[in-house]
Amino acid sequence: MVSILSIQLSLLLFYHNKYNNIEQKSFFKILAREATIYYCSDTVRNYYCYF
Repeated sequence: MVSILSIQLSLLLFYHNKYNNIEQKSFFKILAREATIYYCSDTVRNYYCYF
């Protein structure tokens, strides 16, 4: 479960390093969205998941 998330994180970091023309802010926005989607799809849905 956690390993999948860290693989996704590694891929995002790799992508960010490879294409470093992406702004830092948008990178963290993407990261937050990915983490939110992963968390919400893998746990009991509650009101925190409705963005």
